[in-house]
Amino acid sequence: MKHNKLITELIRSANLIETIGVSERRQLLERAVAEIYELRVKVGIPRSVKGNDAVTDLKILATKIDAIPLPAEEVRRGMLQAAGMIRDLYIVRDNGMEFYFGNRT
Repeated sequence: MKHNKLITELIRSANLIETIGVSERRQLLERAVAEIYELRVKVGIPRSVKGNDAVTDLKILATKIDAIPLPAEEVRRGMLQAAGMIRDLYIVRDNGMEFYFGNRT
């Protein structure tokens, strides 16, 4: 399954963060962010969520990786957070749950 592969890759990379290059870290986080956005749409969560949004923080983290040296622990936490978000969204999707924002008609 596609989602299991990405989740596994995120967790494995988080555990081996010191052995992974900067560009690989960025690419993995970018893939995770894209997957999270795609899953959110499938379960009815709008792409733009008002207020604090963890996926926006992950997107910023991915951008920072190339710009400034980030502590390995910060990147590790981001990867594990992304893996958890993807897992949770697949659980919601696989159980047929949907979210509705605004008025339902």
